[in-house]
Amino acid sequence: MIMVPVNMIPLHNQDCHIPHGQTKAMAQACLRHLVPRIFSARQVGEWYISLWQEHGLSVPTGWLVPPKALPMQMALRRFKLGAETLNIPHDEIDWTIPGSSDARALVVFKWQGYKNKPKPPEKWGDYSLGRLLEAIDTGYWLDYLYGLINAWEE
Repeated sequence: MIMVPVNMIPLHNQDCHIPHGQTKAMAQACLRHLVPRIFSARQVGEWYISLWQEHGLSVPTGWLVPPKALPMQMALRRFKLGAETLNIPHDEIDWTIPGSSDARALVVFKWQGYKNKPKPPEKWGDYSLGRLLEAIDTGYWLDYLYGLINAWEE
């Protein structure tokens, strides 16, 4: 079950050009660097979950919050993490929509699957809605993986 290509993300450490040792910071740096280039954070996270399910274990509580139960501030933090990982200049984009609300909140609602919320624009700050949805999804799963890394060191 562990001899799968997706396992190269958490296990790799040889010949990595990121200077690091065998630390939590190393694992986080490598996940953040490699995930969007090789596998998505979702693929790595779902692989971990499948391992636990096959061994009769549950997903550790506290890290993987169902999207619709995710508080907006937490969702926006994960959106920022994903945007940084995907090289979307999150802090440089004006997210305000005249006469409406923050475009990021509308993207979060879309990602959470709400049907009765205002629709986000198809493009914002030169980035398509699909790319923005990918950013929050990446941040969501990276945050989950970072939680697991923290647990391993405790």
